[in-house]
Parts: sequence; C-alpha cells; structure tokens
Amino acid sequence: MIWARVAECDVRRDLQGHAQRSWSQALASDLGGSWTALEGERQVSEKELWAGLGQLRQRVAVLGANLRFAHGLEDVRKMVSIVEHKLQVIPKRNYLGAYG
Repeated sequence: MIWARVAECDVRRDLQGHAQRSWSQALASDLGGSWTALEGERQVSEKELWAGLGQLRQRVAVLGANLRFAHGLEDVRKMVSIVEHKLQVIPKRNYLGAYG
C-alpha cells in the first residue's frame, strides 16, 4: 500500500512538473495512463485487503465464541492454531498478489 502511494505521489509530481519541463505530450499522456492503471490496481488491492481483514475478524470472533465449547486444552490449541495460520496466510497472499 505504501509503495502505491509513493508511486502515485511521484507520478503526480512529475505530471505537475510537465509545465515546467520540455516533456513531450506523448510522455505526459503515457505517465497519465500508467498512473490511471496503477490507481485501479491499488483500489483492487485495497478492496481485497479489507475483505481479508473482514474474514480474519470474523474468524477471531467465531474462535472466541467456540472457546466455551472446547473440552480441553488440546481443543483450544487446535482452534487457535487454525486462526493463527489464517492470520499468517491471508496477509502474505495479499502481499504476493499485489507485488508477486
């Protein structure tokens, strides 16, 4: 997410500097097109990230509700380890999807 914002700021600064530099209209148009495409990708990644966070939040809530049904410490460990795994996998999947 941060890299997308940095790239966005760089492109905006470059496009604003177009009036001060002797860039060709084609280059400015190409930068504008690239910025539009990257902005679309950033928005999709952001939606996927929030959806993943919503899933994780739901899993943690279900875990909390299910703890009262655990028959012993081993049941609790199994339930917690499943949620811990999801907490590790979803952010990695989102990161690799955005930058992989």
